[in-house]
Amino acid sequence: MTFVAHSPQGGGFLHGKLTSGQVEGTRFAEGTIMSMDARRYDTEKLHEVIHMLDTTLEPHGIPKTGAALRWLAFYSELGPEDAVIFGASKIGLVQQSVAAITQGPLPRNVVGVLDGVWDTLKAK
Repeated sequence: MTFVAHSPQGGGFLHGKLTSGQVEGTRFAEGTIMSMDARRYDTEKLHEVIHMLDTTLEPHGIPKTGAALRWLAFYSELGPEDAVIFGASKIGLVQQSVAAITQGPLPRNVVGVLDGVWDTLKAK
């Protein structure tokens, strides 16, 4: 069976704008059709994970969105028949996503943290 992974960047949540409170001009801004997404992602648990990812990824210079794509490409259960759909509003964002994946596997400590994110979320 083919599996299609969608929204690997959490509907934009991994960009960190909601956690930092800088939502103006984003899909999470009040009055936008997608502002309902803010309610889904605006939880203490998810903000804790964003801070944990920042602490882990910043020393390596890896953006959260790139780490998510690289984890899917190199460490998930997705196989050669499966696909990842990454959304983008501009061609530059598509290019960034492709460039992230072409950087190859992640550092070992980053993989360990990413592997543990789900355990962190479901434990709370």
